[in-house]
Amino acid sequence: MHFLAVLLTIVEVIVCLLLIGLVLIQRSKGEGISAAISGGMGESLFGANVGNVVTRTTVVLGIVFLLNTICLTLVMTKSRGVSTGSVMDEMAKQPANRTAPAYPGAGQQGTAAPAMPGPAAPVAPAPAAPAKP
Repeated sequence: MHFLAVLLTIVEVIVCLLLIGLVLIQRSKGEGISAAISGGMGESLFGANVGNVVTRTTVVLGIVFLLNTICLTLVMTKSRGVSTGSVMDEMAKQPANRTAPAYPGAGQQGTAAPAMPGPAAPVAPAPAAPAKP
């Protein structure tokens, strides 16, 4: 099962890169900046029907990408052993850690509880300065 997941991941990356390349070389409907840069070199280099081939190839690769993504999801779900594939189902199964120490370091031996400051002691008023003659 692990081999299939790796193989599908490799296919996913290759198809993704091919789709990016095909979308970038695809002719836009308005010709925009791609015609200004290439000056119509695409037609003379690849032929007049290159747009149809690129469009069809993009559609086919898009379908392969979607099917591969679905297969990859199914394989990864089966390998984890999750019946529904929901992340929230897994979180409900994990016990929460409710036994936190009362203060940091409470679980260590030889550590005393930190001294908590008590109420402030009353401060006596300062003595008055002696009167000058």
